[in-house]
Amino acid sequence: MDAGCGQGKCGHIVAQYQSDDVPGVRSSACCNNGTLHCKKIEFNSIVLENKRFAPHPELMREVRAVFLILLFTSCCALSAPVDPQQQLVDAFALQRAAQSSKAITNAKTLIASGVLDELGTGRAWILLGLCYEDQGKFADAQRAYEQAIRILITQPQWKKDYASALDDLGHLYRTMGQWQAATDLRLKAIRVFEENSDHGGLARAYTSLSAVDLDQKHMRECRKHLKTAFEELNRSTDVDDDDRAAAYSIQAGLALHDQDVSQALAEYQHALELWRRNHGENHPLTGWGYILLGSAESEDGEPSKAEEVMQEGMAILDRTLGSGNPRYLEAEIAYARVLDQAGQHSRAARLKADADQSLKELSKSQCIGCTISAAALK
Repeated sequence: MDAGCGQGKCGHIVAQYQSDDVPGVRSSACCNNGTLHCKKIEFNSIVLENKRFAPHPELMREVRAVFLILLFTSCCALSAPVDPQQQLVDAFALQRAAQSSKAITNAKTLIASGVLDELGTGRAWILLGLCYEDQGKFADAQRAYEQAIRILITQPQWKKDYASALDDLGHLYRTMGQWQAATDLRLKAIRVFEENSDHGGLARAYTSLSAVDLDQKHMRECRKHLKTAFEELNRSTDVDDDDRAAAYSIQAGLALHDQDVSQALAEYQHALELWRRNHGENHPLTGWGYILLGSAESEDGEPSKAEEVMQEGMAILDRTLGSGNPRYLEAEIAYARVLDQAGQHSRAARLKADADQSLKELSKSQCIGCTISAAALK
């Protein structure tokens, strides 16, 4: 890990770092005593069943992870290499690079050792929530987010981190099909972000909210919230390509609903290019971008091209997540729809039935939807 500092335009310390553990991760940030956030990706079988194909906007967790990395780096650049806050920076970088198992090990070690201050411990619990959700361990993710919320709500100066934890838990509830709880948490997070004039947080939260709207075919609300999301993206200085890609994927979903397939293709292609530029080919966000694009190609009457693109996405998700991961299973359901539209009805039916059964077993084993966090919704 190498780090350097300079003076930013705002007058605060600006830090840059290069992670030795995660090749290609290099960032800079201004430490202004604010809080930067993580972003996530999500998949919802109910969404896929309720429309031709649901865009995958919330790929917001990855972005919030970027900004937590930037904040920790800027505030800790002058510390010794063994500083626990710097170790937490590295753990977030691992999660962003789709190395969730290593990130979990590091975060649990930091928490158990007691070397982090209370704020750092809250952020470590957020990281565990992100990683567990990446792995499809939703019950563990919920417990981690709830623990983060219990810590971060205690101090007014931690409000931005608290809002991020609320938004992360809201994402999990969307994945679980608990749309009302997901909406309530996003609205609660938005109020906190507004109080702190956090335009990046608002951009991500409004994009996430528009995704829930689209899931439920609340098109007027979706358009309104997405419009606000783009406005906040333009105002913010702490957003990146993942934030923009998430918003573009929602815009593509609206275009599909309006039967404007050419516009949907353009938006999905743009989103995929942004994810590839930010993460390369071997990353779940890139893999899901291919799934989105392939689904739109199928709607455009290009079954062969759609199948080829979908297979590329499936291969990436298999390499990075594994075939037993719920996100991979959601991709299989989407691929089955493409096969069915291409006339391969028997193959499509078998693939969909197997994926549905695997998702049901996963849901049953984790009791997904059994509990809603009353404390978080207060």
